[in-house]
Amino acid sequence: MATAGLAGLLSLTTGADARSPGDADRWLLTGAASGAVGLLFAGAHLAGRSPLRGVLLATAAGVSFGAASVFTKAVAGEWTPEAPLAEWTALLVLSAFAVAGLLLSQASYRGAGLAAPLATLTVVNPVVAAVVGVTLFGEGFRYGAAGAVAALICGAVAAGGLVELTLDRMAPAPGASPPPRRAGAGKGPKGSDGDAARPEIGQGVDVGAVTGAGADLEVEMRSRAVAGRP
Repeated sequence: MATAGLAGLLSLTTGADARSPGDADRWLLTGAASGAVGLLFAGAHLAGRSPLRGVLLATAAGVSFGAASVFTKAVAGEWTPEAPLAEWTALLVLSAFAVAGLLLSQASYRGAGLAAPLATLTVVNPVVAAVVGVTLFGEGFRYGAAGAVAALICGAVAAGGLVELTLDRMAPAPGASPPPRRAGAGKGPKGSDGDAARPEIGQGVDVGAVTGAGADLEVEMRSRAVAGRP
């Protein structure tokens, strides 16, 4: 879904009669892209160690790379041998977005596998560039209004593929062990099945089976097992 949606979206865009964005448009793009990256980074921080964190970081990386692509086109279009450093501000912004995208993309793979972050980055990057091309460069879609509707459908299909990949990564693995049971959980009164099913060693020491791997050892001490007190 992600690949098919992206292919359809890019096949419908056209760069005919494209213009170069002015300084106001570039600063608007810089602010919007920086704000989006900051919000996505904050959301990834709140998500903790989960696959959603990797997807959010990959989305932020895609936004950074998409913005860097826009400034690459702008700098390449305006560059002249007579004034090679005339676009030095755009070069600085381009470098910042490129480095940020690289760092965010590498961080997105931690704890989220490869499929979901890589697919997210691969789709978000050209989608952001296409959106900016339509809004700032004056690009459009083939076939007029019908092409625009088809492009929206392709974008929805690509987004659905990314959501499916994310949910697949967040689902528990098949055959995963249940979380370990806390000592004493679910016990009934003395003489009930909760106590009778557990072997006892010595006086009042219950040993229960460990249902899952855990790094902690939980010990329960009962009052009747201390110095023979009731």
